[in-house]
Amino acid sequence: MFIKSIDIGGVVGVDISLVVIGRNDEAKLRAIYEDDEYFNCTTNNFFELIYVDSCSSDGSLEYMISKGFKGLTLAPDSFKCASAGRRIGAENSNGKYIIFLDSDMKLNGFNELTEEVASLNSFYVGLVGKVTDIYPNGTRRERVRKTSNGEAKSFGGFVIFNKEFLIRSGNWNNLIPANEELELHTRIKKFNGRVKMSSVLEVEHYTDVSNPLKELLSLYIPTRINRYGAFGYVMRAAFSSNSFKELIKLSPEFFVFIFLVIFSSVLSFTEYFELIIPALIVYLYYVYQRRSLKYVVVPPGIMISCIYGLFKYKSMK
Repeated sequence: MFIKSIDIGGVVGVDISLVVIGRNDEAKLRAIYEDDEYFNCTTNNFFELIYVDSCSSDGSLEYMISKGFKGLTLAPDSFKCASAGRRIGAENSNGKYIIFLDSDMKLNGFNELTEEVASLNSFYVGLVGKVTDIYPNGTRRERVRKTSNGEAKSFGGFVIFNKEFLIRSGNWNNLIPANEELELHTRIKKFNGRVKMSSVLEVEHYTDVSNPLKELLSLYIPTRINRYGAFGYVMRAAFSSNSFKELIKLSPEFFVFIFLVIFSSVLSFTEYFELIIPALIVYLYYVYQRRSLKYVVVPPGIMISCIYGLFKYKSMK
């Protein structure tokens, strides 16, 4: 195990645990951690290295252990999802801060890492940076992450948290199959925490080319049953944790759409039914300002699929 406690300019003990999660991703893990320069930066900048495996059938777990990572694995009969791996990783970490990465992610910005992490405080309890998707053909696409006065409005698989605050907020929910970051974000906000957007930290995400149509259809029909109805899971979890108000604030487009459906249904039975068109135009403009016009087809799919998730979700144990 490679262990190093980092001390920067008067900030003592900025101990950062690295938690990597994965499943059947040995090839990508080797491509990332066989890079000697990158691996040396990894071992020199983190207090401890942890890898959580979701019962891989390849050599992912054995490889990461051979590289000095503490190897953990989810129970064979457990619900396997990204949030379960992150939860186990957080529970078994010893650093003051935890950086979460997926098995297909490579961190850039090591020179600024400790200084950025040391900037976290009681207001900013989390930190994210730029994510660049890299496809098999070499194409690069930077994800657009909206911010407000330095605060990130969302985060994904790459995020850094103050461990104490993360655990106090309830840790990752191991029963959320997708959108687990949104669900955790509601509880972070409930406890008055904020996630800061870093301008210098970056992750390269080595991913396959996604099919937008297939992704959209998966909202309407259960093409991926294990992830179907994820927003419904999030809604039930937000109810359970009393953070539903925060969910509305973080994902208002869906709830505005629900209001539009109810409003239009009521108007259709009155003499004011012609107001439906102006209301629809206002909604389209609202979505365009916050997301894009393409996003207007997403809320209807979420509304259909979330019913399944609402009934399927079970409270955390």
